[in-house]
Amino acid sequence: MKTNLQTKLLQLLNQKNRQKGFTLIELLVVIIIIGVLSAVALPTFLDQAGRARRAGAESIIGAVNRAQQAYRVENTTFAGAFSDLELGYDSDNPPEAEGYEGFGITGDTDAGGVIAVSASVADQRSVCGVATTTTTAIFTCGDTDDAGDTGNPPNSLPTEDS
Repeated sequence: MKTNLQTKLLQLLNQKNRQKGFTLIELLVVIIIIGVLSAVALPTFLDQAGRARRAGAESIIGAVNRAQQAYRVENTTFAGAFSDLELGYDSDNPPEAEGYEGFGITGDTDAGGVIAVSASVADQRSVCGVATTTTTAIFTCGDTDDAGDTGNPPNSLPTEDS
């Protein structure tokens, strides 16, 4: 019995002295898995920030576009300046969206013309809105690609002419 007790005591002491931890292979596998997950998730995460900035610019363009349409109904012409639209914007206080600059109204403001509102930032996509009385659609928040080519607008609404 004494021998059995000594054997168990030695086994217990032997188990206590073993080092506990992870092997090098286990650590490498975990590092590889984390690397693959970050390689897949990081670009998507970074793209979300750009999409949020773009949505802010599109929101401003959409508001100005709707204000232009309302202004035209009341005045039979488009507004030539932000201050005419009563949105709280003017030459001293232009619209602002993070990462975008150059908000402006361009075009022919008479009753048969086309008016465009746009914002751009270097090396990124631009956003614009177009209100017109001479074609069959009013484009809101159309865009251009990185090369500056006009793409199909995401929203197009029929006008009274169609």
